[in-house]
Parts: sequence; C-alpha cells; structure tokens
Amino acid sequence: MPLGGGTSLQKKYGVVDSADQVYLDHTNHKNSDFRYCDRDLVRMWADENAATFEFLIENDVKFNDEKPEMVNGGSVPRLFVAKVYSDDLAETINGRPGSGLVRPLEKSARAKSVEILLKHKMTRVIRENPTSGRVLGISATSESKTVNIRARKGVIIATGGHTSNVAFRRMFDPRLTEEYQVVAFLSARLGTNGDLGRDGKANGGGPIWAIFDFDAVVREKWDPKPPNVDLNGWFFSADTIADLAGKIKNPYQRRPIPAGVLEQTVSKYNGFVDAGKDSEFGKPGPMYKIQKPSFYAAWSTPILHDTLTGLKINTKCQVIDRNNQVIPGLYACGESAGGFALHGLPRVTVFGRVAGREAASANAS
Repeated sequence: MPLGGGTSLQKKYGVVDSADQVYLDHTNHKNSDFRYCDRDLVRMWADENAATFEFLIENDVKFNDEKPEMVNGGSVPRLFVAKVYSDDLAETINGRPGSGLVRPLEKSARAKSVEILLKHKMTRVIRENPTSGRVLGISATSESKTVNIRARKGVIIATGGHTSNVAFRRMFDPRLTEEYQVVAFLSARLGTNGDLGRDGKANGGGPIWAIFDFDAVVREKWDPKPPNVDLNGWFFSADTIADLAGKIKNPYQRRPIPAGVLEQTVSKYNGFVDAGKDSEFGKPGPMYKIQKPSFYAAWSTPILHDTLTGLKINTKCQVIDRNNQVIPGLYACGESAGGFALHGLPRVTVFGRVAGREAASANAS
C-alpha cells in the first residue's frame, strides 16, 4: 500500500513526506503513464493520501511494523505491506497481503450495517428521466430475477473496468483478442506457442504454455488436481514431454505442438540451467531443470491487469457526462473511473473513500 504525504508510519520511521511531494512525484514527466493524468485528480489524490492511510488503520487494517520501502515513481519511501488476514483458503487467497486490506474493511463495513449482495449483476442505472436528471437507483439481476434498489444518497460505481469487454479493449489495442484473460494460473516457465491461425483462432498472441515438472510441484507446494486446475483445455499432464505435447489441445491453438519441438524447447532450457544464463530470453539465473515426471502444461497466456480508462469524474468523484456536466447522484472510483493512470490499491482506496464521503454528505432524495 504505497500511500504517503506524511502517514503515521512514515513519521514513526523518520520519513519526511508531504502531499506536495506526492503530487510532484505523480506528475513527473519522466513517467510516461502520468502524462495522461488529470492533474486536478492527482492533486486531490495527493492531498487525501495520508488521511486515507489513517482511515484504513481506524478500520482495523494492520500493516507490518517495518520501515517503508521505495516504490516506482516515488522520491521517498511510502510502501507498507498489510498483514496477511488468514491462511485459511476458505477465507482468502493463501498468504496474500491483499487479504489484510479487504477482509478488515469488509468486517468493518458489516459492523456498520452494510448489506453486501453477492451474485447480483447491475444492468441499469435509473434516472429521473431515461437519459437525464438525478440518479435514483439501479436495476440488478439475480437468478433471472430483477431487483430495483433505491439510492437515497447516490450510486457509486466502484468496481470493474473494461478489460473483459473484448470489443471495447480492442479500440485501444487491436491485439487484445478474446483469448487474453483477466485472470490466470501462473506457473514456472515458458512453453511454446501453437501456430497462430488465420481462421479466427489465436488471432492475437496465441496460447503460451508454462511447462514444469514434479520437482516444481513439490518445491512450490502446488496441488495440480481439480479444483485447483481446470482440465478442460487449460491444464495437462503426462509422463513424458512428448506425450505432454500430444495432449495439449486448446480452441485458440490452430495446430498441435510437435513433440520434437517441445522436447527441444525443454532441453534448451535445461541447458540454460547448466550454464546459469538464459541466452534466449534473459531470465536471470535459471536454477531448476524440467526433468522429473510427471510433466505439466498450464495455460499461461499474458493477462490484462489494469484498466487505465473509465468514466470521467471530477475531484468529488462525481461522474461527468458527454456534455461535461455532473450527473447528480452518480459517483465512480476504482477501475471504473478514468483520469488517473495509477496501478493498484492506492488509487482505489483514496478515490473510494472520497466517493463514499461525498455521496454520504449529499442531500437525501
């Protein structure tokens, strides 16, 4: 959680910081992403950094009591890591510090009588008139039923960017075709690409298979069985590399992987391990050979991670329409909001807190 501006933990470790310095660091022309940012939004975000950090602590988020680290784009240390909430897989992703942010906030919200509806999909924003007037609420679907939810204060669109919308994302980059996912199973190493087709299959980057062996499973403490892996075209295993190549079949791969090609690829990689240098891809210090049965292939095509575009907002997180006018009662934050190309949780938490505060202070309708 790289938030600065003079947080309590920064001060504890003698780190001198200010909102002005946060602003300067995030409008630095040397970072190509920042040149597209709305500087009014960056200024508001910088001013709210420290207060948001304290808000998280007040709502039971606990950070490791360690000196903050430097983070890309920063001139002073600002990065703190949340304490892992639980190692119970029924509660959270095992061992991930993100759980130390989300679970305490969820617990705090429920204690404040927040009702959380799962398995609901918002389908429409309801306004006084079909395309104008104040936002009155939303329609959502759940198990084929429509639910209308009234908004006395406002509606905050707070989650989900356009990464799953294939047509929309291809407006920005035509290569981002349907085989690219927004989540993925990440494994050990490269595989080989199937032949990229001209028949609508694999017309972007094509599948990439992560190839690893039994030693990797033991070393990384993986469980390569369902439900941890998807056997329906995304994960394969075999006793030999040649047999593994024959099993790999996927709708986005036009041609099978030749057994000899995969054997040569693995042999070449094992040679890099012997040499201590990856002369082909520059992987630093390859350490482990792929040599002990069983052998595995996991779909590992690059995924789409951040959405850096979204609804236009002002410094109160109010949504602005195409005529540059505020839509009363509608707010946006997180990856749903545009104007600030910043990766990860610092943007989410600050703009989410501001959107909630502004909506809560709005006149009831």
